[in-house]
Amino acid sequence: MSRTCGIDPRTIVVELVQQVIDAGAPLDVGFQRAQYSIPEARRSWARDLSYGTVRWFWRLEDYANQLLSKPVKRADRSILFLIIVALYEIEHQGTPAYAVVSESVNMIKRSARPWAAGLVNAVLREFLRQQVRLRESPTSATAASAHPVWLRDMIFSVYPDYAPLIIETGNSRPPMVLRVDTSRIDRDDYLQQLHHSGYTGHASPRSQWGVVLPQWARLTDLPGFESGLVSVQDDGAQLTPIALELKPGLRILDACAAPGGKAGHILETEPQTELVALDVDPARVRRIHENLERLGRHATITTDDARNSDNWWDGRKFDRILLDAPCSGTGVIRRHPDIKHHRRASDIDQFTRLQRQLLTATWELLNFGGIMVYVTCSLIPEENERQIRSFMDDHSEARENDLGPQFGEKRSVGRQLLPGIHDTDGFYYASLSRD
Repeated sequence: MSRTCGIDPRTIVVELVQQVIDAGAPLDVGFQRAQYSIPEARRSWARDLSYGTVRWFWRLEDYANQLLSKPVKRADRSILFLIIVALYEIEHQGTPAYAVVSESVNMIKRSARPWAAGLVNAVLREFLRQQVRLRESPTSATAASAHPVWLRDMIFSVYPDYAPLIIETGNSRPPMVLRVDTSRIDRDDYLQQLHHSGYTGHASPRSQWGVVLPQWARLTDLPGFESGLVSVQDDGAQLTPIALELKPGLRILDACAAPGGKAGHILETEPQTELVALDVDPARVRRIHENLERLGRHATITTDDARNSDNWWDGRKFDRILLDAPCSGTGVIRRHPDIKHHRRASDIDQFTRLQRQLLTATWELLNFGGIMVYVTCSLIPEENERQIRSFMDDHSEARENDLGPQFGEKRSVGRQLLPGIHDTDGFYYASLSRD
């Protein structure tokens, strides 16, 4: 039972969304903490209400602003957030409108601002009368696309043929994608276990390990999850072992390894691997330990900065290096919609500098004849093909390996998986050999 079962879950969601939008709080962390205050039977609903409201926030805020006779005072912003959460529930969750209006009015009556009950009631009822007009008349490009203008313009500039579908996919509910440990169970056999447990799923067309569920399930209910039979990982991210060209006896560095998904997959695919998993964040390093323990896999796990090899490197070079580089995250916004609110165009220079430093430092640790795989979950060329092209211009010994169409659209260097086009999240891959 929830520790605070007397609190309306909507109150928790409203507070969480306001923290994400107004205070820059991370949505994943916030919901992870908040869910234990929500009755278990309503957590899935509350998760969709939280993530969906953040995903569509600018569109919903536009509705509210058009319906309000005057802006809500800064001190009363919680009223605006209550209205916006209610609008999402009406428009996207299919809850009967009368129930949403009634619950929202009762909620504000129990709050510190009961005087606003009439306002909330009037705005929501007016939305029901004007919803068709409001959907057809957004007042800004941000409201129309539910994306910040800088990101929307970048997508249309770089991917003009695909931009509307990329934007649409960024605003969609993501599927749940699992990675099956095929060293322990055949994927088709696992699909049968899923179906016997009441879940609808199908094999990923892109990853030989992937299983796609159209709706999210509670992890502990999934057959074999707690014993490490499956993990949650987008099928675009599951291509890493193919890019690394794994074989027995390799010494591999996972340079930015947290939370350990790709490290676990490497070890599942090729157990006879000497894997060093490195990350700079102690809290995230704990996640590597937890994930590998659940999978029953072992690696040398170190907390340090990959750029400072004098602190952690034992002097033996690596046959493979995976650099899953810190990036803008613009390819995964359907899973992490707060990225749309927290990321700024001005952040990209900081990411590209860090990526270049990591590339330069880890490249020196690669054996001649070895392979480095550079991965981001970004759609931005400066972090992807332009980054790798610049690096190759300065390193004549670096040679590109073509990864093939499984890895998405060919760019000037490397390949790009695009949301909505390739039925995955957005990932960039480049493979470089050191001659």
